[in-house]
Amino acid sequence: MCNLNIGKAIKTLRKKNDNTQGDIFRATGLERGYVSRLESGKIKFPKLKTIDKLSKFFGLKISEFIKYAEEEHREG
Repeated sequence: MCNLNIGKAIKTLRKKNDNTQGDIFRATGLERGYVSRLESGKIKFPKLKTIDKLSKFFGLKISEFIKYAEEEHREG
């Protein structure tokens, strides 16, 4: 799990889908401040439950979301 950039993946997907952190909060219950800390990289390894909520929000399977986060890590 060290080769993931969860925060960048969230931010990229959120912007790509024209979503706000508020949209994520309303759909998942994840506080905006928490989402912000994820996106900024202050929180690097969220719980699987959190990844599941985010995956569902973006319409992805957990494995697809993880793969996306791996790609974001590679791109830097």
